[in-house]
Amino acid sequence: VDLSYQGEQNVHVNLDPNGEIDATTRVNVRVTLQAESWELALLVQNLTDEQPLTLVSDVPLTSAFGTSTYNAFVTRPRTTYLRASYHF
Repeated sequence: VDLSYQGEQNVHVNLDPNGEIDATTRVNVRVTLQAESWELALLVQNLTDEQPLTLVSDVPLTSAFGTSTYNAFVTRPRTTYLRASYHF
């Protein structure tokens, strides 16, 4: 189990209040079964499905038309992997 905490912060490039995000905690889990020469692992990243913004910026030229349009990136949603390996 892997826990990652990120405190409250502003992710807008100009520190616009619309870029303020709440604190989040991400949980990653890995369960592995091993035998003599093989391994089977189940990995779940972002178990709680937290999807905070990571970067927010203004879209160029929108303020010239009297609008406020933002471009934003979010973290990956919950992702599940099954990995098998054989060692020889």
